Amino acid sequence: VALLGVASWLMFRNKTTEGTQTAKNSLGIEWYDENGKEFTITTVEELYEFGELSYHYDFAGQTIKLGADIVVNEGDAADWVDVMPEREWESIYGFAGTFDGQGHTISGIYCNGFLYQTNKWRVMGTDHVTAGLFRNTQKECVIKNLKLVNSYFYSDLNSGVGSISSYGGGTFDSIYTDAIVISEKLYVGGIMGRATADTTITNCWFDGSVEVVGGYGRYTGGILGRADSKTKCKIEHCLNS
Repeated sequence: VALLGVASWLMFRNKTTEGTQTAKNSLGIEWYDENGKEFTITTVEELYEFGELSYHYDFAGQTIKLGADIVVNEGDAADWVDVMPEREWESIYGFAGTFDGQGHTISGIYCNGFLYQTNKWRVMGTDHVTAGLFRNTQKECVIKNLKLVNSYFYSDLNSGVGSISSYGGGTFDSIYTDAIVISEKLYVGGIMGRATADTTITNCWFDGSVEVVGGYGRYTGGILGRADSKTKCKIEHCLNS
């Protein structure tokens, strides 16, 4: 009887442990392990969780893969100038890992850069959310094999706006985007707004529109808005149409 009792208790304990097992990260997001090396996301929810995780992790030494096409918002991005769609995007922060689109497409991103006075996430005091799929990127990052279509990015900030990265550095390879990029200030580019760190952009095609409204209109380009004077920047085999 004692042996049967112990066996029953062990079975119950194992089932309980399995049922309450938590994810290995500070936010409890199931698919991400802070000690892992490679992860694949396939849904809108996981894409937004990726953005949420970026305020706690920079993904250095890790690879995030896109395992399917993801539609964030339906409709025509050109209409979002006047009417905001269902979901708003706040951008992936401080990315230092590898993001491999594996030839898949992200569509329907709506991102509006803004200022806020808060201690939101790990960013303290007065800060801004710049407009881009990635809010800012570190020089170690790699973003590749990606299509970004039917998307809209707007900013009235001086920090930069670009459909892939608003500012920072990194390697950008084999990316196609037809996004609408609009700014009222400086550093506006189809792929990247401002290169503040070493940057390489190769085999990329910007097929969207860049527009600067208001009185600034400086540092604007189809691929890159500006490379700061001390950065190492290489752009080759790219098309701006």
